[in-house]
Amino acid sequence: MGALATAIPFEFEAPSAAERAAANDSYTEVTVGGLTTACLSRDGLARMMLQDCLDARTQDNPHPKLVFASNGHAIALAAQDEAFRFTFEQADIIHADGQAAVFASRLLTRTPIPERSATTDFIHDASKVAVQHGLRFFMLGATEEANAEAVRVLRETYPGLQIVGRRHGYFSRDEEDELCDEINLTQPDVIWVGLSVPTEYEFAVRNKTRLKAGWLVSRRQALHGPLIANAARILESAHAAPIGIVVTN
Repeated sequence: MGALATAIPFEFEAPSAAERAAANDSYTEVTVGGLTTACLSRDGLARMMLQDCLDARTQDNPHPKLVFASNGHAIALAAQDEAFRFTFEQADIIHADGQAAVFASRLLTRTPIPERSATTDFIHDASKVAVQHGLRFFMLGATEEANAEAVRVLRETYPGLQIVGRRHGYFSRDEEDELCDEINLTQPDVIWVGLSVPTEYEFAVRNKTRLKAGWLVSRRQALHGPLIANAARILESAHAAPIGIVVTN
């Protein structure tokens, strides 16, 4: 999981290396439901993403930080399944996707999590920062139709957002080497992975050293979020179809 406190810049403005090194804003971690969870707001998580991605660009062979989301489902699985817990704990950052984790931290710890950072919300925070600073996204997962629609909505909502590649979530483990090469060729800063649970976490851990990026964010809602935000407009269409994302490997 890394150190207990990690420096992050105060503002979204891209800082110099010296400014990043001197930054004294930090985050702590608390244990909620047995999972070590970052005490970060949505704003703080976005700033952390920016710094890590800028730092990764200065490295010859950067491997992405794995960013997983804790909620009631993940906590329950981690408590019941030792293999799942081991995989989930390989994350570099675990943030509070669920409100229950926030409430528990307020009741049981001295440094509560400031707010929920649901992936469906965070992808919009991340997109705003990406437009400001030229970060590049790769979108992996969901059906071909859902993936394409999520990318379309994000590009329409955030003009200038660089989505340098995308791929549906239907592939076998034997195809992963080729897939990682395909992703690396696009030179993404953030890889959004939306597969089924626990497949998305296993994919992330298994391929961390093959991939080159600043962050890999896992949760299938990352691809669902843009569709939720755009659902009303889509359903008003005369040819609207039910919205649903079913993702497998």
